[in-house]
Amino acid sequence: MITLTQYEEKKFDEWDSFIEHSKGSTLHSYRKFLNYHKDKFQDSSLMFYHNNNLVAVLPGVLVESSFISHPGASYGGLIYKEGLKIDTLYKIHEEILNYSKENKVHKIEFRFPYSIISKHYFDSYKYILHNHSPIIYREVSQFIDLTKFKEEKSFSDNFKRILNKNYNLKTSEAKNEKDIENFYNILCDNLLKHDTEPTHTLSELKFILKNLASQSRLFVTKDANSNIVSGSFALLLNDVTPHLFYLCTDNSYLSKSPLVKTIYDVSKYFKLKDSCYLNLGISTENRGQILNYGLNNFKEKFNTQGTFRETIIIDIW
Repeated sequence: MITLTQYEEKKFDEWDSFIEHSKGSTLHSYRKFLNYHKDKFQDSSLMFYHNNNLVAVLPGVLVESSFISHPGASYGGLIYKEGLKIDTLYKIHEEILNYSKENKVHKIEFRFPYSIISKHYFDSYKYILHNHSPIIYREVSQFIDLTKFKEEKSFSDNFKRILNKNYNLKTSEAKNEKDIENFYNILCDNLLKHDTEPTHTLSELKFILKNLASQSRLFVTKDANSNIVSGSFALLLNDVTPHLFYLCTDNSYLSKSPLVKTIYDVSKYFKLKDSCYLNLGISTENRGQILNYGLNNFKEKFNTQGTFRETIIIDIW
């Protein structure tokens, strides 16, 4: 017997304890991460019990007639106890379908973690979803394999020359308000060229850096006059996979390509922390329908490999 309950704030500790011991989870699965978005969305996350033991959770919100897992995170998906039998997964899925029909949900969107993170963890549940003739989107990201990272030898010849020219630039963690705000201004200027803005507000970025200090880093690269010339925000998705967001460069320094130095220094930093993969983020647009060749080619010069993020959408009725 599978019992479904709606997540409540009083179950915060139980949820996060389950996530902490679940192999397929990431930082994006924790309530301590999802809760910084709690004022933006009406949380409808679900918890599943077998014989009164928590065996699975599904973070998500209701948006009109869709259940999305989870718009406040880069990925969500059903997180379930390792070794759970496929017949139990079927029963959990039946409960999800029943919940959807009772709440007049017409479609469910599952956005799964990058394949370098999840490995084969979600394959059994993806098989179950496959029986619904789903819509599937795959987005490509590039990552640096830090287990094979050998400093300058790991990059293209062109990037090695850029590193030699920028040897005087120094990268460090941004710890003070001024550096965080200056980085954010550079980020906004970069995105303005694409008629967009950061996913996070400045206050949200500060919130993450303060409240998720052990899982977040803001790196800034400065010139000899202590001016920020480039930088990036990193989230530690799990013990071995940091992910870079907001790669940006001060527009007046674009010709010197200081971002190469940023990524180089960040790679060395996480290599020393025994991380395995440094994910540089997706290189696709329109849910993977379009490859941004310029962005992808830039990342491939770090001798990266590809990994994909998969979104599966099923129609209920």
